[in-house]
Amino acid sequence: MKKEGLSLVNQVHQDLSQKYFWYNWWHGRRFSGIIHWIVLVVYGLTIFPVLSSLVNPRFSYSSAGEERGSNIISKPIVQIGSNNIIDDTDTVAEEDGQDYDFTADNNILKTALVKSDDKSAALVVFDSRNKSRYVRFVLRDKNNKEFKNVSKKNQANNKLELTVSADSDVSYTLENQKLKEEIIVKNRGLLTPSNSLGFTLNLNGLQAEEAGNNIDLIDSQTQELVFQIPRPTVVDANGQSGQIGLSLDAVNNVGTLTLDANFVQTAVYPLIIDPSVISFLGVTTGAGTFEPKERKLLRASSGTFVALYEDGSKLTASYSQNPTAAAPTWSSAFDVTTSGSSTTVAHFSAAMDASNNIYVAYFYNGTDNYIFHKKFAYTASPEGWTLAGSESTVESTNTPRYPTVIIDSSNVVWVGYQQTTTTRAFMVKTNSDSANNYPTGSWSTATAVSASVNNSAHGVGVMAIWNGSPVALYTTAANNTIAWSYYASGAWQTPASPTVRTINALSNMTQSSLTVSGSSPNQYLHYVSARSGIQYYQHDDSTSSAWSGATNLDTATSPAHPAITVDANRNLYAFWSFYVGFNQYQLVYKKATFSAGPTWTWDVNQSPSSGSAGVSFERAFDKVFTYNSSVFADVTTAAGNTTAADLTLLPANNDEVYFGLSEKFNYFYADLSTNGSVTGTWYYSTASGWTSFSPQDSAYTWNADNGRELWTFQSGTDSPNYPGDWAQSSVNGSTQYWVKFTASAVTTAPVGTQITAVRSNIQAALPVSVTSHVPVLWTTNYTGANATFQVKYLSAISLNTVPNTPSNSAPSNGATRVSTTPTLTSSAFSDPNAGDTHSASQWQITTTSGNYGSPVFDSGTDTTNKTSIAVSPALSEGTTYYWHVRHQDNNSGWSSYSSETSFTTDNAAILGYSVDNTLPSLSEASDGSGNVTITFKARDAQSDNVDIVAGSFQYSVNGGSWTAIADGSVTGTKTGLATAATFGAATAYTLTWTSQTELNNAYSSNTAVRFKVSDGVLQSGYGTSPATGFDLDNQKPTSAFTAPSAGATIGVGPYTVAGTSSDNSGTVSNVQIRADSGAYASVTNTGSNFSTWSYSWSGYSAGAHTLEARATDNKGNIQTSLASVSVTVDANLPTAQITSHQSGSVVKAGGAITLSGTAAANGGQTVTMVLSAMRSIALLAHPRT
Repeated sequence: MKKEGLSLVNQVHQDLSQKYFWYNWWHGRRFSGIIHWIVLVVYGLTIFPVLSSLVNPRFSYSSAGEERGSNIISKPIVQIGSNNIIDDTDTVAEEDGQDYDFTADNNILKTALVKSDDKSAALVVFDSRNKSRYVRFVLRDKNNKEFKNVSKKNQANNKLELTVSADSDVSYTLENQKLKEEIIVKNRGLLTPSNSLGFTLNLNGLQAEEAGNNIDLIDSQTQELVFQIPRPTVVDANGQSGQIGLSLDAVNNVGTLTLDANFVQTAVYPLIIDPSVISFLGVTTGAGTFEPKERKLLRASSGTFVALYEDGSKLTASYSQNPTAAAPTWSSAFDVTTSGSSTTVAHFSAAMDASNNIYVAYFYNGTDNYIFHKKFAYTASPEGWTLAGSESTVESTNTPRYPTVIIDSSNVVWVGYQQTTTTRAFMVKTNSDSANNYPTGSWSTATAVSASVNNSAHGVGVMAIWNGSPVALYTTAANNTIAWSYYASGAWQTPASPTVRTINALSNMTQSSLTVSGSSPNQYLHYVSARSGIQYYQHDDSTSSAWSGATNLDTATSPAHPAITVDANRNLYAFWSFYVGFNQYQLVYKKATFSAGPTWTWDVNQSPSSGSAGVSFERAFDKVFTYNSSVFADVTTAAGNTTAADLTLLPANNDEVYFGLSEKFNYFYADLSTNGSVTGTWYYSTASGWTSFSPQDSAYTWNADNGRELWTFQSGTDSPNYPGDWAQSSVNGSTQYWVKFTASAVTTAPVGTQITAVRSNIQAALPVSVTSHVPVLWTTNYTGANATFQVKYLSAISLNTVPNTPSNSAPSNGATRVSTTPTLTSSAFSDPNAGDTHSASQWQITTTSGNYGSPVFDSGTDTTNKTSIAVSPALSEGTTYYWHVRHQDNNSGWSSYSSETSFTTDNAAILGYSVDNTLPSLSEASDGSGNVTITFKARDAQSDNVDIVAGSFQYSVNGGSWTAIADGSVTGTKTGLATAATFGAATAYTLTWTSQTELNNAYSSNTAVRFKVSDGVLQSGYGTSPATGFDLDNQKPTSAFTAPSAGATIGVGPYTVAGTSSDNSGTVSNVQIRADSGAYASVTNTGSNFSTWSYSWSGYSAGAHTLEARATDNKGNIQTSLASVSVTVDANLPTAQITSHQSGSVVKAGGAITLSGTAAANGGQTVTMVLSAMRSIALLAHPRT
C-alpha cells in the first residue's frame, strides 16, 4: 500500500510537471518536503464548488438502474412521524382527501404540512440528507398567538395553498433548493398596530442565529449552516415594493417580519410577503481545475446557463434559469461522469446544438487513457437534461488528450484531440448520427489535421463552426506557430496563409480561446492567446486571407488564461487573469465595440466587480501603514509592488501593521521574502475604536506565503458576512476600512515582498455567445489555511463599459445667493466605448454632505435633462445644498456620481414690510373716486435693490385664501434701507386699489395684503401686511335733510336745519353741512352717533339757496353722494303771534274759545287772519296781495 501510494504521488507529480508550465516554476521556487506532499495531496482531493445558494434537482439521468434526482412528490410516501421527524403531537394524514396530506421532496429539502393537537397547522422542512435536522414553522397573528383552524385552499404537486384567517392566505412551493412561501395579507388589519407578523421556529438538531438580514439555522453539533431564511420581499397589488425587515428572538425562537409603517398605510391590498427557506451546501476542500478547458459555460435558447466543471476526479454539471440575477439560483450538482481511481477526468470539452442538447467529450487519465463522449438530451418542460443512450468511446488508442467538441448545423459531432504516441498530431473524428438516434452509430476514422511532430506541445487544438463548416487552430512545433485549417469539399484544407501567429516558445492551446461573429457566409474568426501578454487576432470571411497582426490587450507581466466571446451586436469581450503578484491574479476584461466595416475598437481594461462582493475589493490596498516606536510609516507602495524584500514588518513586540481599503474587504495575501514567526491579535476598525477578531482561515503567524479569509461567507455565495460595526476610521490621516495586526510575541521578524487583497482568480470560461450580460465561470485558488479551490460564477457583468464620471459645472462650488430654482449643469458626456451615446442622467441634491439616502431632490432616470436641469419645486431659501450627477449610456450603464459640490440659496426676499405711518394707510382720494391707496416699503435680506413683481398683489380676508388684486397699479422707486428693522425715509411704493368689486369683497376689519418682490435672484418671497394693518371699509355713510323740506320758503333769520345719518358697516363719527358749496361746518349730534342732528343756520341772504350734508364714518370713509335740499329765503314775510294762550294750554271742550294776538305786515301789505282747526292752536298770518 505504501508503494502504491508513492507511485500515485509520483504519477501526479509527473502529470503536473508535463502539463502545467507553472508547476515546475512553482515547485522549484516554493515547495519542498512536506509542503510538496500537501500540494500533491490537494491535487487529488475532491472539490465541492458552490455556484450559488439555490439548487434544482432536475438535471438528472438514469443509467444501468442508477437514478439521480427525483421530481416532486405530491402525496406522502413515508410515515413521517414514525421516523422521529416531527414532534409526537404532530400527525400527517395519509388518506387522500384529508386537509393535511401534503409532502414534497426534492432530495435536498423535504416538506410536510402537519396538524397539532391544538389545531394549529405547521409546515415542517427537514434536511433530506440528515432527517434528524428539521425546522417547524407556525405563523402567528397580530396578538402573537399561533393561528388555529387553518384550512387547505388548494393543493397541486409541489404547491400548497392555505386559508389561515379571514385576513390572510399562505402558499408554499418547493422549488430548486428552497421552500418558497407567500403570505397574502388581505388588509392592513392583520398588521396593525405593530406593522409586523411573527412566526414560531420549532427546531430539532438546529439552532437559530440572526446574521445581518438573514436567519441562519445551524447544526447544533457541527455548526454547519443547514438552512437559511433570507430577508423577504413585499409587494402590493400594484406591484409597488415596500421595506421589510427580518429579526429573531433567539431565546424564544420567534421570527418577526416588520414592514415599513408608511407602506402599510399607503399600499394597495392585498400584499404578498415572500420569505423563503434555503438549503445550504458548504464549500469543501479539493483539487483545482488547472486549465480553462476544465470548465465550460453553455447558453440554452431559453436563457438558461449550464456550467460544467471538474470536481476532483469526476465531471459535474449544474444549471441556472436566472443566470443574470444578482444572486442566481443553480440546480443541484450532477455527475456527468463518475469518479474512480483509474478514471479521473483530466480534460474535457462541451458544446450545445440548436436544440439545446449538450455534447461532452472527455479524457480519462487512468488505466485506459481514452476519450469518451456523452450526449444529454434537452427537455423544455420541466426544463432539464437527461443522458441520451450511454457513454461512447471516441478514441481508445494512441493515448489521446485535450479533446475539443463542436456540432455543425446537420448535427454532426466533431471531436478533435491531440494524438500522443511517439509523435504528436491534431486529429479529428466525427459521428453523423442524427439527434433522434444518437449515439447508435460509430465514430469515423481519425483524420490528421496537422503534421506529426515529436513534441509534447504539438497538436493541441481548438475548433469552431465558421461559415457553416469546422475550423481548427492548433499548435505546430515545426516552426513554433499557431496554425489553422478549415474543412471544405469533404476534407480538411490547408489555407494559403496557414499561420495564425508565431511564438517564441511553444505552449499548448489551453492558453487561448476562439469565437466567431456575424452570420454565414460572412463570419469572422476571433482568437486570443497568452504568451508574453494577451494578444488578439482576427480573420475575415475569406479562406484565402491572412490573419491580422496582433493587438496587445495586456502587456503586463505574466497574464494568463484568456477567453473570448461575442454578443448579438458583434461586440467582443476578452477575459483573462491579470498578474498582480505571486499567487495573486485579478479577473479583468476588455470590450471591443463593433462598427461597420467591420472593425472592432478595444476599450481599456476593466475589472468585473459589479455584483460580486468577492471580487470588487480585490486589488492592492489603498493604504498600508506599519507602526513601531510611536511612529507610522507609509509602506503602501512597497506593499503593492513586486519588489523583493522591500517591506519590513513587525520587527518588535507591540509593533503593528495596518491594511486599509475604501470599501470592505475579506481577504489579504502576504508574499514574504523572509518567513517570520509572530503571534498577535487581529482587529478591525469601528466608529469608536477597534474590535478584535479571529480570521476565518485561522491564525496566521507570518511564517509563509499565504492568504487569509477574514470573515465567513453568506449562504452559498462569495459575499462575506462583514461585522455590522465595521466602519471607516482615520489612521495616520487616512480614512479607510481598516484591519490591523498587533504583534504580541516576535521570534523572527518577517520581511515582505507584497501584501494585497487579491486572490488567485484564474481560468475564466465564457459561453460561445452572450445576449444581455456576460457571465463568467472561473476558479479561485484559496491559498489560506484551508487550501481550498472554488469554482465561481459571476452574472452581473454588463456588456458595456460605463461612461466616464462627469463633473459639476454650475453653480460653481461654494456659490452663494443662488436661486431657489437653480439650473444645475454638468460636464459633457464621454464614454470609453466608441459609439456609445448619452441616454439619461440622474441629479440628486441633499442638505447633508455625502448623504444621499433621502435627497431633497432626485430627478430619477431623466432622459431629457442630460447635461442641465432646472430644479423644481423650489428649494428652501438661505440654505446650503450639496449635489452630484451621473450619466447613463445607451447600454444602460451608469457612470459613478460626480464629485460633490455645494451652493447656498438666496435668503428670503422679503425681510421687512410696513405701512408708512407718516402717510394715511387708507384714505379716500380727494376727487371722491372711492379708491384705496396703500403705502408700503420692502427690503431684501442681502440686497436693497428690490423690485415689486408685477401682478403679485393679493389680499386675504379674515385669514382666508389669497385672492389676486386684478387692477392694482404700483408706483414708486426702490426702497433702500440701512438695517433690517428700520425702513428709513426713502420714497415708498404706493398701491392704488381701484376695483370697487374687489373692495366690496375685501370689506372687513381683518384684511391683509401681500405682494412679491424680486432682488434679481428670487421672485418667490412674499411680504405680508398684518391683518390689523389694513381695515378695508369701503362702505360709505349716508345722510339726509328733515328740515327744511325741499322747495320750502323760509324767512330771514336763524333757521334750524335738521337731518339724519347712518352707516351700514360702522358708525357715523361726524356730519358736516354747507350752503351753496361753501365751507363745511359740523352739525350738532342730537341722537346716537348722529342718527339725528341739527344746525342753526343764519347770516344768509334772501333768495334761492342749496344746502348739502355729508357724513364721515369711524373708518374715515366720507359720504361722496351728498345729501341736498333747495330753499327760498323771503325777506318780506309778515309776522304773527297768539297772545291769549300758551302753547299746550288746556281749554274746556264744547265751550267757546276766544283767541287774541298780534300781527304785523312788512312793506305796507295787509294781513288776513286765518284760523286753522287744529288740536294745537296756532294763528297763521299770510300776506295779502
